[in-house]
Amino acid sequence: MKEAAAPSIAIPEGVEGLTKEWFCLALQVEVARADIVQVMPGTCTKVRVALDYREEAALPSTMIVKGGFADHSHLFLGMHETEMRYYRDIAPHVPFDTPKCYCAGQDANTGRSVVVLEDLDRRGILWLNALSPLDWRDQVAVVDALAALAARWWRSDELNPGGRLDWVIHSYEHEAAEYIDRYLQPALWNEFMRLPRCAGLPRSLHDRDRMRAALDQLAKRLDTHVTTLSHGDAHLGNLYLTAEGGAGFFDAQPRRAPWVKDFAYQMVAALDIEDRRKWEKPLLARYLRKLQEAGVDGVPGFEEAWYDYRCEIAYGLFIFMINEGHFQREEINTANTARFGMAAIDHGTFDLLR
Repeated sequence: MKEAAAPSIAIPEGVEGLTKEWFCLALQVEVARADIVQVMPGTCTKVRVALDYREEAALPSTMIVKGGFADHSHLFLGMHETEMRYYRDIAPHVPFDTPKCYCAGQDANTGRSVVVLEDLDRRGILWLNALSPLDWRDQVAVVDALAALAARWWRSDELNPGGRLDWVIHSYEHEAAEYIDRYLQPALWNEFMRLPRCAGLPRSLHDRDRMRAALDQLAKRLDTHVTTLSHGDAHLGNLYLTAEGGAGFFDAQPRRAPWVKDFAYQMVAALDIEDRRKWEKPLLARYLRKLQEAGVDGVPGFEEAWYDYRCEIAYGLFIFMINEGHFQREEINTANTARFGMAAIDHGTFDLLR
């Protein structure tokens, strides 16, 4: 059975509209005061809000609101809706830590979406980012969590037509395909090639036609893989570690995809280049073993998985070569572009996909 439609809620165009009256509707409780504490721009704007309640409520005193409150937000309605649906339909069932959601709604008049989330700073999690690559212990925790996610929805009927999650698109479909096509237009592609993050790459990786051909091949290869549920954007900026050392994920863009989509994207983005070279094989072996231990039917053999991993690197390279500076800081894009570029060279990724 499919999930019910998201509740309709009027969503203000700017953060100044996040008033106590708005929170009364969003949280369905009497809110006495709502003060904006911090605004964090990005693809989706995050707003930390301090709240007081008129009556006793089992709700925290601060929350994070995520919504399209920026000038560019109209370009990403589909992305924002996907994240809203993640918190509504998927997050309650994931096998890892993820923020609690207190409201997931959509404005029926504008198509804009919003989520009101737990403020993770209140429980002392460790934020991650690309400027601090993971060590072995922490990367193992992330690999185990990704394997648990893939195992949970491996060959799942929920992803089939008519299933509860049949709204989840694959990585080269609808707005995902439009995103790829937009940044492969010659003028825009060439703008990014002139940025420092790409100027430091081997010139062979600047070949737009070769990148398009590689992504087309990855799209075709989807039909040869078992489908599972992918987080969709598992770089370090969307991960955290709990106080107990477990891996947590947020800012998901769920996709129906083969297991390797999350694994390769996360692995290359998370590790120092030398560590990735030393650890990628044993970590891949661990991931496959975790799938087997979870009872997954049809776990690929190591050589097949190793081939798929080396091919998939092209996708992550593309994403960070063309990632807008207002989505991630330039030093983050530069670090990730360097890691994926070196991985593509190390493994002959574009030759494999030719």
